[in-house]
This record gives sequence, C-alpha cells and structure tokens, in this order.
Amino acid sequence: MKRRSPVYYNIRSLGRRWHLSDIPEEWLGFQLLASADWNHDRQITADEILDVDWLSFVQAVRDFQSEHNLTPDGKLGPMTISTLQEIYHTPASRPLLTLGDLSLYRPKTPTSEPNHPIDFALTRQEQSIANLWNQYGQIIAQQADNYQIPLNTALAVFKVESGRAYDPETGLTIIRFEPHIFLRKSGHQINIRREGQRAEWQALQSAYAINATAALESTSYGLPQIMGFNAKKIGYEYAQALLLDFQNSCESQVKAFFKFLEANDLLKAVRAQDWQSFTRRYNGPGNVPVYQGRLTQALDTIDYMIDDGAQLIA
Repeated sequence: MKRRSPVYYNIRSLGRRWHLSDIPEEWLGFQLLASADWNHDRQITADEILDVDWLSFVQAVRDFQSEHNLTPDGKLGPMTISTLQEIYHTPASRPLLTLGDLSLYRPKTPTSEPNHPIDFALTRQEQSIANLWNQYGQIIAQQADNYQIPLNTALAVFKVESGRAYDPETGLTIIRFEPHIFLRKSGHQINIRREGQRAEWQALQSAYAINATAALESTSYGLPQIMGFNAKKIGYEYAQALLLDFQNSCESQVKAFFKFLEANDLLKAVRAQDWQSFTRRYNGPGNVPVYQGRLTQALDTIDYMIDDGAQLIA
C-alpha cells in the first residue's frame, strides 16, 4: 500500500485524527466503517480495521468532497469532517468520559506531524520510534531546539516513557494510576490489574470517587508520564488543569516535559545523556538500571535508523 494513498491516510487517521463517533451516522462512510464494528462499541480496533471496505470508503469520501466543493482526494481530513458535521447537523461533541465534574473531550491537537516522516522500520523497536516521530515529531523537534537538547536524545526519552499521547481506542490521554501513591495521600487502597488503559481509567474513577485531588495527583499522564502531584512545578494550578490540557493537546504534553526538566534541574543530565542521574530523578531510585538500559537501547536504535537514512527533520 502506497503511503501517500488515501487508503493509507484513512487507515492511519482512524484512532489518531478522528474516531467513528466523529462521523455522522447518516453518511455512507459511517455505515461502511460501522459494518466492521462487530461488538458495536463505536470503536474500530486493530482486529476490526482490516474488515473495512477501504476502497468503497475512499469513494464515499470523494463523492462527498466533490458534492461540496472540497478537493476530491478521498482523504478524510479535518475540513471534510467539519463539513460532514455541518451538513448532517451533528450535535456538539459529547465527552469521551465524565470524571466527577470533569468532562474529557477528544483532543483538538492529537498529533503534531513532521514534514519529513520516517517511512521505513526493520524491527518492532524501530517501528515504535517511527510511529512516535511521525505523530509528534514537529513539536518534539521544536521544543528540543528551544531547550538545546539533541533531538535524538529527546526522542529516546519519549520512546521509553510512553511512546503515545492518546489511546487509539478511546481517544483519552494515556495514564498510569499509582495505587501506592494514592494510599499515601488518601489512606485508601485501590486494587488495579495492569490490563491496559481501560483498567487504568477504571482505577482512577474508583479513586476519584473517594478523594478526587489525591486520585488525580496519584496518576501520571500523557507522552511524558508526568505525575499529577507535579502540576504546579510545570505551571498548572492543580492536577485537574494538567489533565484537561493534556487531553486537549499533544503539544501541551510535550511542552510540559521540557518544563519539568527545567523545573527539576534535569536539562544538564539529559544533554549529557547521563541516564543514571536522569532516571533516578525522573522515574525514582527503584528502577534506575531498567530505565537506564531502555534509554540506551532507544538511543542506539535511533542512531542506527539515522545511519540507514532516516531524517529527523521537522
């Protein structure tokens, strides 16, 4: 499949730039997508995505674009989605999740794509780095330059910490709930099984019902996996504000990482690739060898990819 083809674009966009719930149900394109949604959860999973008739979907997009004076390229981009919602009078976007009095909506800036994507990967490790660069490379490059950090070094840190800003199935920012911190802050125990993002959010919801502030402060968020109790260090008044901003924009997540480095005097360690000092402060003293090894491996992989022709040019 050619990477610039509308089929490739639409497959890559589903779960990243838009979700099934963003598409008007009355439109033929929705019906083509929904036909692959076997469990009717309004999500197209990796297992279901191959069941979509993508050629017919591209044609449905083209037909709509031609009818409404849009460029008929067959790619379901922001302008086409906006026009679809306007024509079909789609109601205002409903929240993905309501957490107490917080309503979490689909991110306005889910990606920050570079002009020069990496279009090859030989191993799973290389593929994860290529995906990270292709989705968030522009803002990572911009911030790395602002803070005078080598781009490959910044990319390696993001690869190790999470590698993804949002869960492609739910559209919610990636989180990790830490029950031991919640116990310390609230005096209550929340049991959690590490079975993916739905389990993490369920644990956060349970904790939130007991002590909202402690729950949000006991969770790490987004690409940089910054703990909620660090909110004030990076410019947020409360952890609630951090969560809402991270949910809104991947660019806010990346900027927050560099603010965290600056606030905790970690810029020097990252610039020098002093992973022992960095991981002790960033991830805690308990897993220094593990994270140090992961960072070294990620940086080596990036260097190999550059040697093979990858260009980290935003």
